[in-house]
Amino acid sequence: MSATPRTRTRCCTRPLPACARDVARIRVWAARRLVGRARSEEVLLVVSELATNALVHASAPPGSRPGGVVLRLDAHGVEVRVHTPAAPGRVPAPRAAGTGAESGRGLALVAALADAWGIDPGPDRVRVWARFATGGA
Repeated sequence: MSATPRTRTRCCTRPLPACARDVARIRVWAARRLVGRARSEEVLLVVSELATNALVHASAPPGSRPGGVVLRLDAHGVEVRVHTPAAPGRVPAPRAAGTGAESGRGLALVAALADAWGIDPGPDRVRVWARFATGGA
């Protein structure tokens, strides 16, 4: 019986910033962790989009824990997870943006770039995730 080598997984976590204009800090943080990885520009675009969406659209209930960004990296790919406190009745959903609209294309962009993505609503958290295959055995 041959042993299968274990894949080393690294998880990096960072709290969401206080406002959308600070998303650049999240992007720099993620870029430092993605150095040398295939598809890093696609991953960074999705990190920016999901973090911005979380800050612009999520309305955290008073006293809730802050949201965060998680990068899960292994030999096969990268997973981006952005979680926010759940507000009653507010779950992210893709929407159709008109041709002249300045917003409304974020989740469509995530869907176009990621190999898989989804929204996991919970009783006290909402998590949006995206996975990218970047090679490996």
